Amino acid sequence: GTLRYLNIALAPIHDAKSQPAGAVMVLADVTKRKRSEEQLREAHHTLSILMSNLPGMAYRRHPEDPYPLTFVSDGCFDLTGYTREALLDNDKVQYANLVHPDDQELVLAEIRQGIQAKTPYQCTYRIITASGRERWVWEKGEAIFAGGGTLQALEGFITDNTSQVMARAELEQLVA
Repeated sequence: GTLRYLNIALAPIHDAKSQPAGAVMVLADVTKRKRSEEQLREAHHTLSILMSNLPGMAYRRHPEDPYPLTFVSDGCFDLTGYTREALLDNDKVQYANLVHPDDQELVLAEIRQGIQAKTPYQCTYRIITASGRERWVWEKGEAIFAGGGTLQALEGFITDNTSQVMARAELEQLVA
């Protein structure tokens, strides 16, 4: 009574006069593979829902300067004002160019330090959104290494941190 998935291959058999004389059929049980595919689809769906509800953007970057984005979640639009399509693979916009010019060296230094130490990196910096607005963001990421120790990618999360930075600045002014 258990549902099984089968792969069926059928081939005709011909006699010496090339007339059909029968057929050979091979059945292969592919139930495990089908169930694995279903689980993978469910996991992908769950991850997609989670990513779409993040208050910021998850990313995967190419491991070399200027670190072009190879994956970015839909939250990128709310954060930067740019669509996923505009940001992917530096097609139209390089995320690195959104980083405020005064903060670019700090960000690169933090990323490089994390890569060299093989530890997660994090930093707070400013970006310039598509509308020209300055926004503070907090980024946490990590270098992903292949089995042989080759740097494959950088993956992480960036979220709007403007209200926290402004509140801290106001508090420091009140204390001073």
